[in-house]
Amino acid sequence: MIVRRLFPQDIRRHFIGEVTDATESIVRAEGYAYLYDTNTNLFVRKHYSQVRIFSLVDGINIMSILPRTTNPKKVVYRFTEKNRMILTDGDSLSMDVNEFGVNR
Repeated sequence: MIVRRLFPQDIRRHFIGEVTDATESIVRAEGYAYLYDTNTNLFVRKHYSQVRIFSLVDGINIMSILPRTTNPKKVVYRFTEKNRMILTDGDSLSMDVNEFGVNR
């Protein structure tokens, strides 16, 4: 889940977790928040899990479905040798996230 920034100075936030409940318009998910660190140019995971509610209809959230085998506790952001930012768990997940404008 990527929370779309409304203003350039807004904090860049991502959330990675498992949906625990859903209706037609909202989802409840448990997982980890990641905040963009301008010193490292990477998203850094908060050390504690959270339960969050997200709207499916407001246009603020960009959602991607990760493989079921992805372990949210192991997910990290890193740069490849071609300087592309990827999201990986070191196993079944390797997703290029530059399409979302994080390394521009």
